[in-house]
Amino acid sequence: GVVPNNEAIVTTALTQYAQDTAWIMMFGMVANIVLARFSRMPYIFLTGHHTLYMAAMIAIVLTVGGLSGVSLIIGGSLILGLTMVIFPAICQPTMKKLTGIDEIGFGHFSSIGYWVAAQVGKIVGGKSYEAGKSKSTEDINFPKWMSFMRDTTVAISVTMIAIFLIVCGVASTKADWQTALAATGMDDSTTWLTYALQAGMRFAGAIYIILSGVRLILAEIVPAFKGIADKLVPGAKPAID
Repeated sequence: GVVPNNEAIVTTALTQYAQDTAWIMMFGMVANIVLARFSRMPYIFLTGHHTLYMAAMIAIVLTVGGLSGVSLIIGGSLILGLTMVIFPAICQPTMKKLTGIDEIGFGHFSSIGYWVAAQVGKIVGGKSYEAGKSKSTEDINFPKWMSFMRDTTVAISVTMIAIFLIVCGVASTKADWQTALAATGMDDSTTWLTYALQAGMRFAGAIYIILSGVRLILAEIVPAFKGIADKLVPGAKPAID
């Protein structure tokens, strides 16, 4: 099977559109700063990988639409810069409601979907949402013996192992199970049970690495952003994912 995720698609696209993507990304960030400075949407979009994905998509779409050269770069940069302030602005009311502060924005290009989800939440929550009294998963009282599940890595590991056990258990009843394992290079496990355990823990380990990286980046980006905001865009808000 093929998982059409952003990283895979963009990597493929950059073999042909790398130069246009790079120019659009660079000037798009400049456009973001200008718009944040002179508009009512003071957000500096700091989710770098999302900026790269969007720059690549814009380069491809505008190229197919007939633009090239300077017109492609200028048009793409302006579109990218505009999305980098509009998307955080869309989610800011919800961000303020959930976090209780208004100093940080949400920098993600799936913001329209999140905004729709927030509106559904308002409808489902009703008056309790408006009053700030809607129930949270944090309010659920779990048995003490389940306290180990408070650790995100452990919770993910247990969940994914359970999922892999179910899927692998079903798959192992198929005639071509071993052939499929050999074809994917995953036939080094003693049994499907062992493979399921390993796969679940590998998944949790990968997520732990991602989360650690995100926390490290956030700890560095926010203080660095303050210097940009003070000098170029007074009162700006960092938008991060």
